[in-house]
Amino acid sequence: MSCASIVVIIYMDELGDRNMQLDKIIQMAKDHILKHGQHLPEIIVELDTQEMHVLAALDITNSDSNTEKQHRFFTAGRMIGEDNPGTNIEHVAFIVEAWMGQYAANKPRPYDQPSKDPNRKECLVITTLDVIKKEDGRYIEQGMHAVEMIRDGSGKLVDLLPWELERGKVHSTLLTAFLAGFTSTQLSKEQKDDLLANMLGPDATGEEVQKLSKKIYERKMYMKSFTPSDIPRKQSTTSYRKTKKHRK
Repeated sequence: MSCASIVVIIYMDELGDRNMQLDKIIQMAKDHILKHGQHLPEIIVELDTQEMHVLAALDITNSDSNTEKQHRFFTAGRMIGEDNPGTNIEHVAFIVEAWMGQYAANKPRPYDQPSKDPNRKECLVITTLDVIKKEDGRYIEQGMHAVEMIRDGSGKLVDLLPWELERGKVHSTLLTAFLAGFTSTQLSKEQKDDLLANMLGPDATGEEVQKLSKKIYERKMYMKSFTPSDIPRKQSTTSYRKTKKHRK
């Protein structure tokens, strides 16, 4: 099974007012896509150390299987957690182009995937996950923002229109998988094995638990980290792909 590749840009102590602010993220994403005509999948992570990681996840959603996508996000979160022991996630945002459809809330959806809907709309979607600290523990809050991408007859992006989202609770299985992967690095091997044994059921053998553990917790993706000073000013996605191909 193919694995996704990720480039991580790390902003450290000099962040100052760069802390994750949804309005700024939305505006930056809109400005970027209007300028370049596209927005590659990107995950933005802020830790409780105020360190921010921007993950250029070029092909992390390149799968027809939602389970595979979740596993990729879990693996990405786990690898970030392994590189940042003793830290916690405060905010995560995922920016991606996606097909969306509008359906009545009280009726079954006619298509299992918006991409199959002939009336689908091309949108830029930003989903967010915040870990909120309260006196009695930590809680997850999620949100979503979307804009419709308007193209002219030649396919050039010319405008963005607000997208009226369906009212209701937002739940991103991809971002929760990322958070789960990150927090899994704080568990001992025994705790991980116990979780998997409970998931498999009382008849699961030790061999089955270890096999699943290896599949879930030992998967790797290509990941390269940079700080802004490490990145050539004219580095492009094309040059990155050429470098990656040469490295293989």
